[in-house]
Amino acid sequence: MAAAKSAAKSIVKTVSTSFLLVALFASAADAQSSVRAKYLTGQWRMVIDVDEDAESPIERIGLKLAHGVLDEIDIRFEFLPDNVLKITTNVFGEAEVEYSEWSINDRNELVLGDGEHMSLDDTVWMFHEGRLAAYDYRDGVRKQSERIYLEVIRD
Repeated sequence: MAAAKSAAKSIVKTVSTSFLLVALFASAADAQSSVRAKYLTGQWRMVIDVDEDAESPIERIGLKLAHGVLDEIDIRFEFLPDNVLKITTNVFGEAEVEYSEWSINDRNELVLGDGEHMSLDDTVWMFHEGRLAAYDYRDGVRKQSERIYLEVIRD
């Protein structure tokens, strides 16, 4: 009986340790990285992914229309010295440049100022998988918007 209890305790410890390690690795894989100004050099393109899961013919038509519109919209960001943000938009061949500001808050999150034609409200940006991913705070918790991110443009 004592040997069975000892074996059961050993199995529980092993399983508990395994769950703890899995939880740690899972959270590390989903971790966001702090933003540092030196990593913001170059131009960045905003990407908006549209959900591909359409169940009905009308949803599929809507997705095709959304893809067609998004293909004609190009939004680029350039982080300039003195926290100046250059925003270049090209919509259906019409280019426009506006300026705003950017900052890194005390939580090392990138905060973009509103432009004349763009408002990002309470969105912050963190590095995730080599991109600047958009995050919003919901009920005091930072949640990633998996469909909106900035990727650096490599020349």
